[in-house]
Amino acid sequence: MIEELRESGFYPTNQLCSAFGVSRSAFYDWVHRRSKPNTERDALREKVVQLHTESRESAGARMISQCLKAQQLKVGRYLVGRLMAEANVASRQRRRHQYRSRGVEAFVAKNLLERNFQPTAVNQVWCGDVTSLMVGKRWYHLAVVIDLFARRVVGWAFSLIKAANTPVSASSPSCLNMA
Repeated sequence: MIEELRESGFYPTNQLCSAFGVSRSAFYDWVHRRSKPNTERDALREKVVQLHTESRESAGARMISQCLKAQQLKVGRYLVGRLMAEANVASRQRRRHQYRSRGVEAFVAKNLLERNFQPTAVNQVWCGDVTSLMVGKRWYHLAVVIDLFARRVVGWAFSLIKAANTPVSASSPSCLNMA
C-alpha cells in the first residue's frame, strides 16, 4: 500500500511510513528484499518439490525435512512446510481399498483335472468362474462356463446377488441352461 501511494507522487515516503506505523528503514529493507531473487530459497524449494515427487506425492514436511537434514542441509519442518505452500505442493496419503468380508470361507473344490487342460473331445471338461465387478457404486456378479476343448463360452449369467453357499454360484445353473 505504501509503495503504491509513494509511486503516485502525492505523498512523500516519510509521511506514508509514519501514517502506517512503519519505520522508513524497515520499508526500504522490505523493498530491497522483495526485488532481489533469493537463489538459496529457490534451490531449496526445488529440492523440496523433487523429494515430494520422488515419494509419489506422499511425503509431508516432516519427512522431507528429515531427508534434507540427512543431506546436511539446515532446515526445519516449518520452513519446509512454507516452501511446500509456496510451491503449491501438499502431501496426499493413499487410502487402502476396503474389502467387505462376508465372514464365510471360500469353497475350494477338489482337483479333478490334475492340471490336464487339454481334453480330447468337446463337452468332456467344462470349467467356470464367478467374477465380481464394481460398476458405479454397485457390485455385479458374472458367472461364466467354458468348454476347455473348444475354448468357447458355453453359458454365462449376470446377477446382482452373489450366492456364497454353492461352489460356482447360484447363477451357474442358469449358465448351464443356456448351453
